[in-house]
Amino acid sequence: MNFLIVDDLHPLLIDVFEQKNISYSYEPTILPQEIAERLQDFEAIVIRSKIHLNKAILSQNPQLKLIVRAGSGLDNIDVDFAEKQKIHLINAPEANCDAVAEHCLGMLFSLMNKIHTADLQVKQKIWRREANRGTELQGKTIGIIGYGHTGKAFARRLSNLGVKILCFDRNPEKADNYAQMTALSHIQQEADVISLHVSLNEQSRKMLNQAFIEGCSKPFWLLNTARGEVADLEAIVNALESGKILGAGLDVLENEKLDTLSPKQEETFQKLVSMPNVILTPHVAGWTKESYLKISQVLAEKILKYLNQ
Repeated sequence: MNFLIVDDLHPLLIDVFEQKNISYSYEPTILPQEIAERLQDFEAIVIRSKIHLNKAILSQNPQLKLIVRAGSGLDNIDVDFAEKQKIHLINAPEANCDAVAEHCLGMLFSLMNKIHTADLQVKQKIWRREANRGTELQGKTIGIIGYGHTGKAFARRLSNLGVKILCFDRNPEKADNYAQMTALSHIQQEADVISLHVSLNEQSRKMLNQAFIEGCSKPFWLLNTARGEVADLEAIVNALESGKILGAGLDVLENEKLDTLSPKQEETFQKLVSMPNVILTPHVAGWTKESYLKISQVLAEKILKYLNQ
């Protein structure tokens, strides 16, 4: 099987391909518009996030047998059409879940204790103790929406912090001893913190919207390290302005190409930027030095298993 690798990956995967005499072409600088034609010479492709394998591209490449996604989400792949074409899919959600969990915890502590704003003030010789009085996490109820690898990893890290952990997932069989599986409405009633860990699909798109927020019985802190499209950013801004959302840690946005924002998106983004109770990071929750290596390790194991079937 011949592999086309179109994104930057840890050298470990290339080393495995060399050791196992797996044929590949490493082309991380390839442009998205070049993929459809270039792919015709390959039976397998390894992607990260810059390439979207839609129905049009897959239709032009009936020889394709394997798609490898170096990361967790599959939202840049037309999964339904790929499955109809009997294309096997491999991803690595277990490889960066620890990184995401730690990022969530870091954002949450910073928001609740105003660490990010206090740091900026002290650097400007502004010494405000009362304005930076924090809120303790202990005794709070955490609602985790989406209880796959990242949701579970976050729950494990929270488990010794004296909090009550609720979780919701469309597959209740994912329940474990770290969180209480419950209805989404129960999380809306009880949670002091809501953290999103769902994959992006038609069911989850903009699931956190104005109606969801209004359905929450008390103000809450919000974390989103999943996908920007699962939350309505305008609704989040409105809730931040009203105080229904106490603070937000957002690693993902609806449009992450900030130089292409529409006028409405630009207005919403500028409001977010101006809010001291908002932390924004550039989709790096799962992007650590360790996860960079672990993703290639997991993919190598899964690819070899697939090839040896």
